[in-house]
Amino acid sequence: MGKLIVTPYEGGVLSALHDGGRVRLLDWNEPGESVRCGNIYRAKVVSVSRNIQAAFADLGGVNGYLPLADGETVKPGDELTLQVEKEARGTKLAVLTRKLSLPGRYLVLLPEGRGVHYSHKLGTEDIPEAVKEVLAPYTAGCGFILRTNAVGAQPEEIESEAERLKNLADSLVIRADHSPAPALVFRGDEPYLTLLRDLRKGEAEEIVTDDPDFFREIGEWLAAHQPEDAGKLRLYDDPQLPLQALYALPAALEKALQKKVWLKSGGYLVIEPTEAMTVIDVNTGKNEGHKDFEETVFQTNLEAAEEIAVQLRLRNLCGIIVVDFINMKDEAHREALLARLAAAVAADPVHTAVEGMTKLGLVEMTRQKKSLPLEEKIPSIS
Repeated sequence: MGKLIVTPYEGGVLSALHDGGRVRLLDWNEPGESVRCGNIYRAKVVSVSRNIQAAFADLGGVNGYLPLADGETVKPGDELTLQVEKEARGTKLAVLTRKLSLPGRYLVLLPEGRGVHYSHKLGTEDIPEAVKEVLAPYTAGCGFILRTNAVGAQPEEIESEAERLKNLADSLVIRADHSPAPALVFRGDEPYLTLLRDLRKGEAEEIVTDDPDFFREIGEWLAAHQPEDAGKLRLYDDPQLPLQALYALPAALEKALQKKVWLKSGGYLVIEPTEAMTVIDVNTGKNEGHKDFEETVFQTNLEAAEEIAVQLRLRNLCGIIVVDFINMKDEAHREALLARLAAAVAADPVHTAVEGMTKLGLVEMTRQKKSLPLEEKIPSIS
């Protein structure tokens, strides 16, 4: 049974998804104000660079970067309503967008959009006509994206969320119109609440925290946004065995920051994040169990594919990912490996694509980038 754990840790908040006897997801965030993905600002343009087709906008003591579409006219002093699309990373500013979006559990509302659209993993046949019908009255002035969690949701659940998001969008328009720039118009949920919202339905059968303040906040959020999950929340209180020790979270965090990841077979991965991409190398290591070396390599690669899917989500590795699997001569083995990798990453709530294998045998992947990777969030304890 999967458990979402939320606990104070090293001056911040540590969230972990524990399932199948291991930690499969980790996130750590500092408390307090920050320019987070999803925040919406009434921002003031401070400069425009036509050479790179971008504007720089003041969000309130912090600048962000706004890519400009061809023909888009923006000048210093303009006041714009902008949303953080990607968080700041290293020397790079937060990336901003004028195309606002308000995510819920089942839907994403697009204030400037029209009609009903579908996430990458959904087709029109996955959603009953009754769900589409309840959305129709709300699409006159906005658009919606149906998320993967919408599969199996009741029409009344979809309608309730559509109404809540539409009311929120209307209130934000009023707030933005009456806020002198720079000003924060909308602050997204705390990261651990966003994590709870974005989990696949049924993935966390229990929500556990050992902090009364988190217990209260999560309870209030569930009552307002996911009342069907309110009964899953539990306050852990055992002074003899702290929650972090019960699930070995410090050890899991330490392992998630190491470059080498051992496989059960004796093979291992070496994970090397760089500024441009993440490179993952697969090695046979101690795995010499088969007399047939080609079969040994194939089985090691299959195991590595499953573990890579876990590590991408665990460490929040995003952008371009290149995997150097152990070379295989058999074309059928190569095709089976790509199929196994694609199936393994399909369960990731963050859109992840296996682009294919190059002539040199390197597998190229992409994973949607929003928030920072785990190792960049916790430099003080890594």
